[in-house]
Amino acid sequence: MLKHSFIAILICLTSFNLIAQNARESNATKKDTTKVILEGEQKLYYKSGALRLEGAYNKGKKDGHFVSYYENGKKMGEGNFKDDKKNGEYTLYDKKGEVKFKGEYVNDIREGKGRMMIEEGDWYEGDFKDNQFEGKGVYHFADGRKYEGDFHLNRFEGQGKFYRANGELKYEGAYKNDLYEGQGVYYFPNDDVYEGDFVASKRHGKGKLIFSDGSIYEGDFTQGARDGQGTFTYKSGKQYIGDWSNNKQHGEGKMLDPEGKVLKEGTWEYGTFKK
Repeated sequence: MLKHSFIAILICLTSFNLIAQNARESNATKKDTTKVILEGEQKLYYKSGALRLEGAYNKGKKDGHFVSYYENGKKMGEGNFKDDKKNGEYTLYDKKGEVKFKGEYVNDIREGKGRMMIEEGDWYEGDFKDNQFEGKGVYHFADGRKYEGDFHLNRFEGQGKFYRANGELKYEGAYKNDLYEGQGVYYFPNDDVYEGDFVASKRHGKGKLIFSDGSIYEGDFTQGARDGQGTFTYKSGKQYIGDWSNNKQHGEGKMLDPEGKVLKEGTWEYGTFKK
């Protein structure tokens, strides 16, 4: 959960930095146009003489294709303006010339398809609405992990898939607030598979745990553990049906042979038959 909170903070910081960059571009232009209403193709310069901005104006407002520059000569931004606001395709760069955001704008707001670089090397590609990740998208982690699916207000929410750094599918199913929530399937590195309910990224509710050796547990889970009523089918075909607590047979239950004949029935205590 801390990792997800950290990601949310990074996304907010990145969005804030991009908004701040938009403001720098806008303010830089306003300083040069307070006395003169610019018209047609124009070039604006820093006091050092370095080119700062070039593009077409219509009655003092940016209208058409514009390119802005850092004082070191690297591009700051490039794309289309209408009525003094970014509209259509636009790209923002850092001072090293690397792309920070490339995508669609509507009246200075990221709206539509886009790709954003996040601090620490993560990046997102997909739908934006009101400057936030909203709709379908893919979030790439710097270490190679990946989430693809639904987003809401910058978070994993809806249906999605999460992949490990080696490309293996880790989880597919429902998300809420960056966590597994609802129905889903979790794939363990050792080839065990869980299918069922999740609450706050833990197995909780009804589910089926299929072990790599062929044995199967189906029943209740509490906070990730087999807990409540459940049936464990061994790879030999034998079954235990009854109560569970913290992954152990505990309470009333019975053991059946592969043909369904009762072998033991009574009280179990943390995996051991008592009477």
